[in-house]
Amino acid sequence: MTEDKPAAAPLSRRRVLQTGVALSGSALLLAACGPSAPAAPTSAPAAPTSAPPKPAATTAAPAAQATAAPAAAAAGGAPLQGQTVKALFVGDPFAQASQKIIADLNKQSGGNIQMQVVDFDSMHQKILLDAPSASPAFDVYSWEFSWLGEMVGAKALRPLDDFVQRDAAMLNVDDIPKANWDATVWEGKRYGIPVQPHAELTWWRTDLLDAAGLKPPTNTDELLAAAKALHKPDQGQYGFLWKGARGAPLGQTMVHAFAAFDQPAFPNWQKGDWMPALNTDKAVQATDWVKQMAQYAPPDYLTIAWDDEARRFAEGEAAMTFTWFGRVSFFEDPTKSKIVGKYAAGPWPAAPGLPPRNSFGGWVLGLPAQIPADRLDAAWKFLLWYTSAPVEKMLIDNGNIDYPRVSLIKDPTLQQQHPVFKTVLDLVDKNSFQGWIRAPVPEFVALADNLGTNMQDMLTGGMSPKAACDKCQEDMIATLKKSGKIA
Repeated sequence: MTEDKPAAAPLSRRRVLQTGVALSGSALLLAACGPSAPAAPTSAPAAPTSAPPKPAATTAAPAAQATAAPAAAAAGGAPLQGQTVKALFVGDPFAQASQKIIADLNKQSGGNIQMQVVDFDSMHQKILLDAPSASPAFDVYSWEFSWLGEMVGAKALRPLDDFVQRDAAMLNVDDIPKANWDATVWEGKRYGIPVQPHAELTWWRTDLLDAAGLKPPTNTDELLAAAKALHKPDQGQYGFLWKGARGAPLGQTMVHAFAAFDQPAFPNWQKGDWMPALNTDKAVQATDWVKQMAQYAPPDYLTIAWDDEARRFAEGEAAMTFTWFGRVSFFEDPTKSKIVGKYAAGPWPAAPGLPPRNSFGGWVLGLPAQIPADRLDAAWKFLLWYTSAPVEKMLIDNGNIDYPRVSLIKDPTLQQQHPVFKTVLDLVDKNSFQGWIRAPVPEFVALADNLGTNMQDMLTGGMSPKAACDKCQEDMIATLKKSGKIA
């Protein structure tokens, strides 16, 4: 298996829970009526580690260029110096942590940070609506790794190469995990800085595996056997907690399952060949494995999405699950978790004989393509400062458990507080995170919906694995023909 093999990944169709939150000074002002709960956190997807293909257009010329004067030091000083920055953030842990410590962030930045926090789907939609404006409402966007091709094609993001080159020393690129940093490039231009990268891992209950005399599963066969052995529904214990909700939740699981069997969704997209590969023998094998695994899931697994999966695993409902690293706070909180100290994690298993590989996803910060010149400098200074190791450490301490900086996952104190950091560090050191699994193709949303819809029909008995794969291939080809990617 080579690392330059691309694939695709899922994305969206979450409930629109839009919670507008304006954070000004030390006050938390609700832009919408109701309690101050942020939009429900989401998880999702990633991008490739090499230069992408030709389909997406480059962004329009930005309104202004980086000036000669360098930004304020990321780790010190007050970079905003009284200026206001308006950010549009998704309701994931990094934004929730920021809400907790907004007074400290404003004090340290020396400015006025105003954030609107929205759910996953609204984040995607709002960028596409706001970016074309000659004067965007926001100075900074959070965007998901796997949206990159679409966002560049929509001329939504400003290339950051001039700023990155100017402030390379303060940015300290060597401290950013390489796969994450590489995944912010499209057609040779860089569009963001990772703020909350995380990985979907395999999680298991150490106490249950030990009691059954089982070792942690290392491949798909072992995972299936362990799920069967630990499935005790009459005792309220399920073998595997599966993310089966229609659309993106199941769709992203299918992309990962295809990768476990060495099948990218788009094998040659980096060469400009957009023909999907959703009904190969490997894809059918992966789909059949998913169908077998589903036997050991809770009866309502077809309604389970990202946060439900993590919450229910924390409540002790299942022996194993796949869930995102950024959700580990669900497991660590003794007031909400029944599994504190009773779980461990590892990479997604591969089919027997194949090396394990892991996708990654999460969030990146970027600037609107048309940001006015008088707002550009403050926006970049905020982005540079907010993604620095000291600020990321503050966010981790307040619930944003991820791996934005290598120095942080190597921190002995943080490793003691969050043992999973050692697991993630090992995966980083081994270069196990593969961008090809969740390639940021412009049709990413359509791919996720396609897989998550047809595969759920298969799981409810409507189709065989082969028929479901054929339907996915047929639907994806129709989508790509409509967009002009294939004839």
